[in-house]
Amino acid sequence: MVKIVQLRCPARHCLLAIAYEDGAETLASACNKLREVMVAMKMNEYCGICGSREIVFEEGNTSFATMYDAAPHLAACSLAQRATREHLDGASRTFDQNRKN
Repeated sequence: MVKIVQLRCPARHCLLAIAYEDGAETLASACNKLREVMVAMKMNEYCGICGSREIVFEEGNTSFATMYDAAPHLAACSLAQRATREHLDGASRTFDQNRKN
């Protein structure tokens, strides 16, 4: 089974997510990878949409049996989320965009 770990604020905005196959990895290893990505990308440790600093890891199950099956869906979701963020930034509807003004 493919699981997903999301870094979320209380408003359920997702800062970053990672998927993994149960048995090949663990929740702890997925959380560590997300932390490493945040450091490598020099991401802020707050929600860029609402500004919340209450960020938690949340794990859930997907309907996919393998990463191979999940990959097209995850890629499409990633593109959609990026487009949504760009739209919100363009409309000055994010915490980050409002901080620049």
